[in-house]
Amino acid sequence: SERRLANGVPVAENIVILDGTSSVDENVTPGETLIASPNPASDVLRIDGRMNDTVELVTIRDMQGRVVLQQRGTRTISLRDVPAGAYLVAVQFSNSGSGSLPLSVIR
Repeated sequence: SERRLANGVPVAENIVILDGTSSVDENVTPGETLIASPNPASDVLRIDGRMNDTVELVTIRDMQGRVVLQQRGTRTISLRDVPAGAYLVAVQFSNSGSGSLPLSVIR
């Protein structure tokens, strides 16, 4: 049975993003895809892929474009203070390359 509001409008209980690309980075070497895992995440986010590049800055923005979290020089990000929701993770590398990925934070 599906949940509905008092006016009869159905309520989505689960939203699943199967796959998607939020940006294109022309500087990516084939086979060196940028990956954020786990996704959805609850406590810690790990930036994988592009292992030959040093992470300069990781910026997590909400869907309104507001910066929620920034961390420098690490591939492991604590999400402890990030509220549940949908975000965009932008990663800048020391070689001036960059990439971005969608992220869902759950509790």
